[in-house]
Amino acid sequence: PGCILLMSLSEQLQFELGQADNHLRAALAFAATSERTGVLVQLSELIQKLDMIERHDSIMDGLDDVIKECEKKNNEKD
Repeated sequence: PGCILLMSLSEQLQFELGQADNHLRAALAFAATSERTGVLVQLSELIQKLDMIERHDSIMDGLDDVIKECEKKNNEKD
């Protein structure tokens, strides 16, 4: 049976996520001086979610590598 490999995030998407992260961090820094706590919490959660996208992609890349290695070993046995 074949395996399903997921593509890594494209360079363009990585760039855009980085831009979004930078803008949200700037907004958080500004908001820290003048906004209510709820706004700070929501901005922090958005930043965390962006970080999770990148971490999840990294984990999936690692799993893809493990799957490729296992398939290679299985093919060598055949």
